Amino acid sequence: MSIAERPRNFGCTLANAVRGFEQCLAHLYQAVCCLNALTKGLDGTRQFGRNDGSILERVYLMHSEIKHMDERFVTGDVADETSFMLFSRADTLGTSAASMSNIPMWLTDAGLECAKCSIAYSELAQELRELSQQAKTLATLKANVATPPSGLQASSS
Repeated sequence: MSIAERPRNFGCTLANAVRGFEQCLAHLYQAVCCLNALTKGLDGTRQFGRNDGSILERVYLMHSEIKHMDERFVTGDVADETSFMLFSRADTLGTSAASMSNIPMWLTDAGLECAKCSIAYSELAQELRELSQQAKTLATLKANVATPPSGLQASSS
């Protein structure tokens, strides 16, 4: 689709979609951190390991890319001006999106991408379904509180 063929609100629609996925990744990572904190006192099982290539590790990597983008701008660690033309001239640049260091995350037909990893939409959807199920399970757990001996029950007076 050429620039002339795009609807007038294309930029706003794209920005809203990117923002929505950025928020999705941030909330998913926060949920993983909460689950890690809950299991720390039990068996200590973590949701993902360093360099395990799992969807959750890739969520972490992509979330970190987005979160620390402002630091890269401050230090000047960004690509040249051609990377700002990615959306208008990607087909003519002959450059992969992964080399565009001033764009922390972009949307493709298949999923989300950043310089360090990619996440397919189907993978993200499956992980969200599984996390939703885990949340439902946690919400319905009953506390395992032992009944106090009869002489130690609180009085009603």
